Amino acid sequence: MVSGAARAEQEINFRIALRKSKYHYVSQQHVRYHSRTAEAIQKFQMTPVVLVRDIFDCVVSIRDHWRNESVRAPMAYVLEDHLAMDDDELDRMIVQMVIPWYINFFVSWTRCKDALWLRYEDVISDPVEAVACILERAGHSTDPDIISAAIYGSNPAAERRNVGRPGRGASLPDELKQIIREYRDFYPDTDFSLIGLE
Repeated sequence: MVSGAARAEQEINFRIALRKSKYHYVSQQHVRYHSRTAEAIQKFQMTPVVLVRDIFDCVVSIRDHWRNESVRAPMAYVLEDHLAMDDDELDRMIVQMVIPWYINFFVSWTRCKDALWLRYEDVISDPVEAVACILERAGHSTDPDIISAAIYGSNPAAERRNVGRPGRGASLPDELKQIIREYRDFYPDTDFSLIGLE
């Protein structure tokens, strides 16, 4: 659904959306909610699903992604040279440079009244129920057997699945956790409990 990838923001390309509008499909991308996103949702009858996870776990997951796959992403301009840092230094970089983008993403989607919110932890614990919930919201029938066959019959390696274990961010130093909590302070009217910031 995007014109480019790698370091470009993953904005919805209307020409691609128009071409796909006659099909049922799933598009996974890191797009923030704003007036253009809202227009695409309305114009192309999209069902927005916002998948979120514990923000501290995100730090560890991002670090793993950089080390195992690629540093190219729209959230911050990361260089291959940064991979020479030890994990503590890399975590600090992620907290200071990437997590603000995640906070921006989260707060933007709280403005979308039609979004279906799913917690990563819930998807991991009951993926069949999560997919059924998405299908139901999109107006499709839900057959647990078909959903289960699709999920458990897939190849995790081909789908770039990460470790997928909640709670890995608990090991972050308190200092970094506090920096993340302070980002929350700029949005006193936003409930951040879905991403582990009570």
